[in-house]
Amino acid sequence: MASLGTGVIILIVIWVITLASLTLFTFAQSSVKYIGLLSLVIAVIITLVLTLLPRGEINRAAESIQAPSSTAGLARILILTFLCVTFLVGLLLVFCHEVLPPVYALPVRKRFVR
Repeated sequence: MASLGTGVIILIVIWVITLASLTLFTFAQSSVKYIGLLSLVIAVIITLVLTLLPRGEINRAAESIQAPSSTAGLARILILTFLCVTFLVGLLLVFCHEVLPPVYALPVRKRFVR
């Protein structure tokens, strides 16, 4: 069984704290509700940095011996794609619910009814 690295543990802790802050501060009535959005942006930035930075020295001789098609980074790419898509959907929902004013229906005039 593979052990978890330091970066994965950091990502788990950051995303647990982010989800907790989003849950706590989303329905606040003051400007405190933007702390959750700020923590989400910070978590996405940290996730991008930790997933896109190289993990260490790459041995070029070992790469030439291996098969030309390697799926080692596929899981990281899928996780990063999922996080980016959910982040964009979350931003769209925040924009729809917080920024756009609600438009309420008006009653129909009953002009021809006797």
